[in-house]
Amino acid sequence: MNRRRRLDDDPPPSEAALEAAANMQAAIHDERLRTHATLKGIGPGPTMQELRTRGDRWIVKISIAMGAIVLLLFFAGVFGFVFGLVSQN
Repeated sequence: MNRRRRLDDDPPPSEAALEAAANMQAAIHDERLRTHATLKGIGPGPTMQELRTRGDRWIVKISIAMGAIVLLLFFAGVFGFVFGLVSQN
């Protein structure tokens, strides 16, 4: 009644399952190579979309904050320039 399962009892995996497993392994390997290359400074870094999907949201937040600071400094400079011109007279 309670017989042990053997590996021979399982049917062999289908071609589609084997191909999907091989594709997943290749994708994981490619991602590891790319991450390693990025950390070493070789090649282009990840895109913003990849950062959002990979969960590195702190990098995205820092990028947005730096952009906001640059815009704030730009508008402060324009305001200071215009105020300086107006207060000359």
